[in-house]
Amino acid sequence: MSGRRRRPLLRQIFAAMPRMVRREALCNGASEVVEIRIPGRPDGGTDVWQLRFTTDGCEASEGSHAKPRLITTFDPVSFLDFAAGLRSAPELFMQGKLKVEGDLLLGARLPSRFVFPGRARRRRRRLG
Repeated sequence: MSGRRRRPLLRQIFAAMPRMVRREALCNGASEVVEIRIPGRPDGGTDVWQLRFTTDGCEASEGSHAKPRLITTFDPVSFLDFAAGLRSAPELFMQGKLKVEGDLLLGARLPSRFVFPGRARRRRRRLG
């Protein structure tokens, strides 16, 4: 997560996120903005992405454009594990690999808004 493939990989992950949103778990009423920060860029900086949830869906954008209700800061490799559905947010939080600022209730509900690929595969294996 510190090499030249980092940016294209993050772009692919965030481009896929709106398609992974569970429609029944979207917000009611006003939009909600969640900011995801991933430190450890090769230049020493932090990648910042925002997810904007509305009643119609979710949009992902690079950079900080709106005031977020929730800011999450992930350890870079742990973010990949989370996005792949291999590790849960509570697990990462307890290990200090995920920091949360702002609306903690929104933070607790956030993972339930998505269908994670790894979790869906594990669920099918248990059922089959």
